[in-house]
Amino acid sequence: MARTRPLRAWTLAVTSAAAFAVCATGDQIVRAVSVEISGQEPQPQQDPEAPTGRGGGRGAAAPPNPRPYATVITSAARTDDGIFKIHRIGESLYYEIPKAQLGKDFLWNTQIKKTTIGAGYGGQSAGSRVVRWIAKGDRVLLLNLDYSVVADTSNPVAMAVEDANYPAIIRAFNVAAYSPAGDPVVDVTQLFMTDVPEFSVRGRIGGRGYDGSRSFLEKAVSFPENVNVEVTQTFTAGDTPGGGAADGEAVWPAGCAARAEPC
Repeated sequence: MARTRPLRAWTLAVTSAAAFAVCATGDQIVRAVSVEISGQEPQPQQDPEAPTGRGGGRGAAAPPNPRPYATVITSAARTDDGIFKIHRIGESLYYEIPKAQLGKDFLWNTQIKKTTIGAGYGGQSAGSRVVRWIAKGDRVLLLNLDYSVVADTSNPVAMAVEDANYPAIIRAFNVAAYSPAGDPVVDVTQLFMTDVPEFSVRGRIGGRGYDGSRSFLEKAVSFPENVNVEVTQTFTAGDTPGGGAADGEAVWPAGCAARAEPC
């Protein structure tokens, strides 16, 4: 016999960074998790060569077709200027990356900021990695750098270490437009509105699948040395928190804040 759960509702207010309102019916439990991704530009121990292969991601990428700047970054854009110039147009987010910041290393640190019982804890680290934005023709690649194995460049083994440590491409973005100064503008919405394995918090909160229809871009702010992006992400799971079989499915909306700040 199926158990009947009473109607319940939770409202979570996350100070400073974000505020989320969540609720649940008898067959659905909803939780809020806030995640912070912060980045610093570390002092590199080694300078791996940028990949020369084409970064197409999953399947063949659409060919880049940069358009005039004003047709991409329209008067409807909400723009914030900092280390990157960021533009929000509706539910889309664009990074205008200064050429001076291309080729630099950033530490991308993911951290859960707020959560409810049974889905991790506030302040929990969800991983960190060194990334680098590079231009490749009319594309911008986001690379994953691994400094776990390095060698003194004066040592003959350094070449072998470099050849075995080729940076992986996390994402390849077509350049949507170029600014008047020649800086590439890329649509980075999918970095935050899809479950990117390199940055995902799904494993930390016991999520099974990602539901984009219940995930939202909250805000994006650029500072002189960092960028902060917050989203609400929803994940599904098969069991209710606390054990036992669920009558329906449990879902976790996770708020995700992204920072990239150089040292």
